[in-house]
Amino acid sequence: LIDRVRRGEARRDPADTRYLNLIHRDDIVGTLFHVADQEAPASTYIGVDNAPQNYNALLEWIAGRLGVPAPPVSDAPQTRGRPVRNRRCSNRRLVDSGFAFRYPDARQGYEELLSDAADLR
Repeated sequence: LIDRVRRGEARRDPADTRYLNLIHRDDIVGTLFHVADQEAPASTYIGVDNAPQNYNALLEWIAGRLGVPAPPVSDAPQTRGRPVRNRRCSNRRLVDSGFAFRYPDARQGYEELLSDAADLR
């Protein structure tokens, strides 16, 4: 996503109502270890971070951090070949079980990637 914004290929969704449920790869691994360590784990946990992200707002934020113009609004929903679910999932059961996220929301995870990329320039 960062590269698509940087290259000017990203497009904002015309409806501005699309939400993404994201989780950092390190938190996925942490979740697996956490659940495996539970004495009596629940049958199901939803592996998403604490804050569903509005797709357009996330693109605009990334563009701002990169110092490039915000992506233009597209004529059609930006699905990249995937169905748009637009759900806001809850990780309440996971959090209630004591799991602590290293990256509680997508922006914190992206911030680290953006900082690393800036260091490489």
